[in-house]
Amino acid sequence: MATCSATAQPSVLEQARTARFAGNIDEAERLLTAFLRSDPNHYLGLYNMGLVYEARAVRAPLGKARLSYYRTAAQWLEKAYRSPGRRTAGADAYTIYNSLGTMYLGLGDLTNAARYLNEGLKNEGRLSNFSKGRLYANLGYLHALQGDIPQARRYFQAGAQLDSDFAKESLRRLDAAKVR
Repeated sequence: MATCSATAQPSVLEQARTARFAGNIDEAERLLTAFLRSDPNHYLGLYNMGLVYEARAVRAPLGKARLSYYRTAAQWLEKAYRSPGRRTAGADAYTIYNSLGTMYLGLGDLTNAARYLNEGLKNEGRLSNFSKGRLYANLGYLHALQGDIPQARRYFQAGAQLDSDFAKESLRRLDAAKVR
């Protein structure tokens, strides 16, 4: 009779990620909480907990609850950012800049959003095309909020070329509003 090795079983982090992608945020948080009890400074555990709270923020109605979730997400991501394990996380270490920038955009903190998104831009060569598309879309959004529509448009176009739905929709809205 064949037995499954431990490596054939999905890791707790993979299970949490799968649960989050499936919309089962409570299960993802439960798995990550248990995981972080045994390794409280694990980079990917902290990073994924931040993404769980981002998912909660996205689902929350506008207002205090959404802002609270974005604040909590930013706290988890900041802890991951400071984690010694980030230096050994490979390509995963560079997506955190975009994630932190996204949380600060959600909080309306354009200074910290710009800080992290620009750091992500410095490391864009280490990102997948998908991650670059998201980064460019967020940079476009940042520039739009700052009133620099030509620069926002350039970033949205770059994101759209990498198939970012957010960038494509943002370009469509700029064109519909005839914003230059």
